[in-house]
Amino acid sequence: MDIILASILTLGSMGIIFGIILAIASQKLAVKADPKIDEIVKILPGLNCGGCGHPSCQAYAEAIMKGEAISLCKPGGKKTLDHLTEITGETAQSSEPMVATRYCNGGCNEAKEKYEYTGVKTCKVAALLNSGYKQCTYSCLGFGDCAKVCPTDAITMNDDMLPIIDKEKCIGCEKCVIECPKNILLMAPKKKRVHVRCTSLNPGKTVVKVCSVGCIACNKCERECPFDAIHVKDNIAIIDYDKCTNCQKCVKVCPRKIITVDQVQESQQQVHT
Repeated sequence: MDIILASILTLGSMGIIFGIILAIASQKLAVKADPKIDEIVKILPGLNCGGCGHPSCQAYAEAIMKGEAISLCKPGGKKTLDHLTEITGETAQSSEPMVATRYCNGGCNEAKEKYEYTGVKTCKVAALLNSGYKQCTYSCLGFGDCAKVCPTDAITMNDDMLPIIDKEKCIGCEKCVIECPKNILLMAPKKKRVHVRCTSLNPGKTVVKVCSVGCIACNKCERECPFDAIHVKDNIAIIDYDKCTNCQKCVKVCPRKIITVDQVQESQQQVHT
């Protein structure tokens, strides 16, 4: 019994001693967190969207304090950038807001189908089968993968199975752009309203056979533009947003009506999820 009691006392004493040592070590070796990191986290939107290249707002705040650019938070905009400038003492110019934009008008009523698709209702899966069920291989597949990943519910699907983007809700995180397997969602300056709703590189005679609203590379828009802001390249009209003034002259001459203007109340059209 004496041996057992002595062992218990010895082990207990050792436990207490090691506990004290560890407590002292944790105090001495502890890495003090920069209070500015918590301050920055409170300023950031808290969406953890990943648009800055980091998995969370906390991670981005830590990166800022290590010297990373303070202008990477797209959802925060100018207001957040101004606050970050005050905290860090760094200066940065606010870039022009960019929003997701749809470059396809080939919905279920415009783009012809080559077979009846009965598989899993996601764009990524549908695209794996012969580049999708539509005859135009560039066309939107309409299953709303983009809407599902949008963190602010800025995207809804209309009755023509096309995504409608609310530019006031869009935070420019690019999640929908990354998710789209057909690359018909791209980023464009928020203040620009004129867009070519087609990405097909096929010749005009091929486009006419598969879609009623595809670009046929007729060059009318290019000839009409007074600012040299639109050119036809590889069978598709492309707008130079740096030169575009939203004059809408190209919209009026487009015979296929695929150059359109974003309406201010676009998000208020009849939609369904």
